[in-house]
Amino acid sequence: MPPPPHAPPEPTPQQAAPKAAPGPGPVTSGQVASAPAATVALPAGTPKQQYEFAFDFLKKQDYPRAESALRQFLQGHPKDPLAGNAQYWLGETYYVRGDFQQAAVEFMAGYKNYPKTNKGPDNLLKLGMSMSKLNQKDGACLALGRIGKDYPDAPDTVLKPAQAERTRLKCKA
Repeated sequence: MPPPPHAPPEPTPQQAAPKAAPGPGPVTSGQVASAPAATVALPAGTPKQQYEFAFDFLKKQDYPRAESALRQFLQGHPKDPLAGNAQYWLGETYYVRGDFQQAAVEFMAGYKNYPKTNKGPDNLLKLGMSMSKLNQKDGACLALGRIGKDYPDAPDTVLKPAQAERTRLKCKA
């Protein structure tokens, strides 16, 4: 399971993320996610209680149920302050299962739809890492390079792995 979420300062993006990944199999936020393998119903309650319900599946590493619950949360509460976190963790449910194409779609959606949340830089990092796993070096370099530009105050827990990945990929400037 990924490390617990951190709360970097609220960044202000200056440019939009790449619309598609270069190379074979372009990734865009307009793609439709595949149906989850397990369906769960969110309980009645506040958005925070529903988010915590969904997040509990992540803690248990029950990624299909987490996917279902997080997607329902986003459908029911797209403007809630927790929606940006829910979108990021939805991407993680795919990333940890090796579905890097769908992970990239979800991380792109998180960056595009919730750029000012504390998960903005994390979305770009994981978008770049997903694209790298898909052998889409140019798109990965583009996403990873946006982090420092859009989020100059991003925490080292995002900046350091992004720089390490850029170095590994031999990204230009």
